[in-house]
Amino acid sequence: MVGTRASIRILPQEYDAFVKAIPSSEHLPGAYDDWIKRIKLEDAHCIANGEVIKEVIVQYEEFANYCQSTGQQPTYFVLMAFAVSKAMVKPPA
Repeated sequence: MVGTRASIRILPQEYDAFVKAIPSSEHLPGAYDDWIKRIKLEDAHCIANGEVIKEVIVQYEEFANYCQSTGQQPTYFVLMAFAVSKAMVKPPA
């Protein structure tokens, strides 16, 4: 059975807001270009292993609202969980 993986996409103009909100994460280097290169390498590795990648755009405001409404501190783990939850939502028919 083929697995599906949510792959976070952050808009370049919002990247700094995520870095400031989650400053201690090794998953969010200071530069957007470094981050996107790492994400694309991870995606390529997953695809090579037979996984399907679902790109999920996460905007800063929606992530901040999610953290606030759930009472969670912004972390990369919470960001990934939020992306997975968005990936699972089916678009309206």
